[in-house]
This record gives sequence, C-alpha cells and structure tokens, in this order.
Amino acid sequence: MYQLSIITVNLNNNPGLRRTMESVLHQNYTEYEYIVVDGGSKDGSVQSIREVENSFAGNFHWISEPDSGIYEAMNKGIRMAKGKYLLFLNSGDFLVHENVLKDVFDKNHDADFIIGKCQISKDGKIVHTTVPPDRLTFSFIFSPGIPHQSTFIKKDLFEKFGLYREDFKFNGDCEFWIRTIVLNGCSVETTDLLISDYNMDGLSSRMANSEEFQKEMSIIYAHPTVRLFIPDYEKWQHERREMSIMYWAKSRKPINSLIISLYKVAVMLNKLRRKKCAA
Repeated sequence: MYQLSIITVNLNNNPGLRRTMESVLHQNYTEYEYIVVDGGSKDGSVQSIREVENSFAGNFHWISEPDSGIYEAMNKGIRMAKGKYLLFLNSGDFLVHENVLKDVFDKNHDADFIIGKCQISKDGKIVHTTVPPDRLTFSFIFSPGIPHQSTFIKKDLFEKFGLYREDFKFNGDCEFWIRTIVLNGCSVETTDLLISDYNMDGLSSRMANSEEFQKEMSIIYAHPTVRLFIPDYEKWQHERREMSIMYWAKSRKPINSLIISLYKVAVMLNKLRRKKCAA
C-alpha cells in the first residue's frame, strides 16, 4: 500500500498534462503511485503519457477512454488507487517544487484531510494564494473554498461516504466537503506548506457565474442542516465586502476627503429642505 496516490484527470490538454506529469516525476519522494485518467484525448496527450510511463519505475498507471465528465473520471482514479491518501492534481496544475511531497509526509498524519496552501495562477502569473486557517471553519469552506489541488484526502472516506456525484459538472468536490466535513465531522489538519499551483484557465473557473454552476451550489446548500447557517454567511460576506470598500476609500485621502465633503453637503441640503418644509 502506498502512502499517497496522485490522480490526474485530463482531456485534450497535452501541454498542461506534460507540465503536471513532470512536476510529479521530479519529486524527491517515492512512497506514491501516479494515476492518469484521460478522457480519450485526440491532441497527443496519450503519446505524452506513453513517453513518461517508464520513467515512474512501475508506480504509474493510466487509462484513456471516454467519460461523462470530470467527476466520473476522478471516480475512476479513486477506484484504481491503492494509497492511504489521494491528491487530485488535474492537467495544468502542478506541484510547486520537488520537495513538496517529502515535506508533507516527513511526519505521520492520521487526519481525514490535510489542507495546504495553493497558489492560483492565470496566464502564467500568480494572482492569489489560498491559506487555510489554523482551525478550519465553515467560513473557509463557504469562501474561498477548499482547493482540492492542495488537499490530501483519505481514500477510505470515499468508501464510507460515497464517491463524487457524477451528475455534477462543476461542484462535486464542494459537495464532498459538505458531506464529509460539515455533515459528518471528518477531521482536518492544515499546514502552511505551499503544495500546488492551480491554473484558473480550467472549466470550473470559466463557468463560475453560469446558471448551471449556481444551480449545483443551490442543490448543495439545500440540505436542511446547511440551510440553517448559509444566510448568516451570505450576510457576513456582504458586510465584509462593504467594509473592505470603506477601508479602501479611507486609505485614499483624496477619495476620503471627497466622501466627507459630499456627506457635509448632503447634511446641509437636508437641513435646508427641513426648514423649507417647516415654513
């Protein structure tokens, strides 16, 4: 049994797949197996898989066949996996340096989930880094959300609580976090180690505001227990955005001075209006 199974899902993203596979191949850690689930690509991805296959010294497994979507492909990888923990590193994503896995598994872990940092990039530039809190709360799951590219998941959770929902196109991982962590109290360990780079050019990122994406989220949040506190978090998120705008404005003296001046004018006009009404 391996300590870790890394699963990469790919469909017609040969350049991204090559980068992902190279980042795994160059790891200074050996207690893992690598699984690539290709959806029947026609862009040379299969040839790239064959080219690196022998470099993994027997701990590499792959299939290439059509599937109904990313979560069916991920479930295929889960069924193939023999590791204690699973890491889903899809094509285009990559481990940020060659000691990532060694740094994580230099110590023993028994938590159901191990969540590390994830840098988010677009067009080759880092735009944000997600940092998990010392103690995971629902607010982090709600926003910004758990990055599966830097989250190690015990395989037996899928045996206890079921696989990813294949009727979901975008949010099967989010539904799994709710099902396991929120509703069943699965344990979580967080680390300040930077694990992976997530490429925002993927499907989920492009479709985050689509009707289908939002419909899936409404299904997830329709659970009676989750519904009890979702309104509070939506209100909290709205208030936080308003406070951020206010603090930003106060930090810019010209803008802050203009707001104060407009406020004083509004107060003065309101007083004049009241006097006119009284007369």
